[in-house]
Amino acid sequence: MADQEAKKKESLELARAINQIAETQAGQLFFRWLANQCHANRSTIVGNPQTFEINTLGSVCQAYAQGIYLKIRRAMSEKIKQKIEQ
Repeated sequence: MADQEAKKKESLELARAINQIAETQAGQLFFRWLANQCHANRSTIVGNPQTFEINTLGSVCQAYAQGIYLKIRRAMSEKIKQKIEQ
């Protein structure tokens, strides 16, 4: 029980820190860059458009990278998400 409370407290502190960083111009620039680097707005499926073959390893790597950004994004307030993703 105490472990869950500690994790929840840590999660709230992390969310607060993410929002504080994202409220700054530099933070917004960084999170836009991170979203771009993690291919947050692209398809998870990676493949060859010439042969229509799906690259399963590439797709797994793409999903992992997207997951990193999406995990951070979940901690952001709606107002900040709108500023970053406009």
